[in-house]
Amino acid sequence: MEYKRHLTTEEFDLVKYLAKKADYHLSHDWVNHVKAYPLTKDRIGSIAFIDEGEKEYTPQECTEISCCRFYDSDGIEVVAYLLVDSYRSLRELDLWKVDYSSICRIPSVDNMMDVVQI
Repeated sequence: MEYKRHLTTEEFDLVKYLAKKADYHLSHDWVNHVKAYPLTKDRIGSIAFIDEGEKEYTPQECTEISCCRFYDSDGIEVVAYLLVDSYRSLRELDLWKVDYSSICRIPSVDNMMDVVQI
């Protein structure tokens, strides 16, 4: 598993989409000051955000501010959650594929749908 890396274009687009949906202000250069820390061994999966000054990711209690769902290229549903810490700083992009298989791709935000709350 990679230690930390730049966000992919697809991850960043999904973060922007979820932030906008939550009315969360994302600074125009946020992506230039943060690294992605993969939380799974999968090629595409949940990531934590590490600010420039942080040397490593420290798990914290987080709160969901936004979510959406999409279908992976194999037709299986994936749910995405954007999480913040107690200071309302972005901490994680949590991706959950409902059958627990590996995520193949993150599609364009045009393919995102709301999560139906029960």
